[in-house]
Amino acid sequence: MFERYYRELLNFLSRSVQDRDTAADLAQESYARVLAAQQTGQAVQDPRALLYRTARNLVIDQHRRSSIRAELETSPASADEAFGLE
Repeated sequence: MFERYYRELLNFLSRSVQDRDTAADLAQESYARVLAAQQTGQAVQDPRALLYRTARNLVIDQHRRSSIRAELETSPASADEAFGLE
């Protein structure tokens, strides 16, 4: 499975996150999660579809973390409020 879809998945993720290193990390995490699902005995009928769904979910999580980080970095007062440091 790895050799078959890796380059395709990496290109997809690179376009999504605009950073090849982050894309490689997300591709690796996607494979790890799909492999873990397969090892639990869950029937995976279409591993490519699960791989891409997992990757898309990780991209969404990455964007959320980035936007929260950017928001906290641009307004230090908000960070203090978020952590109850007022």
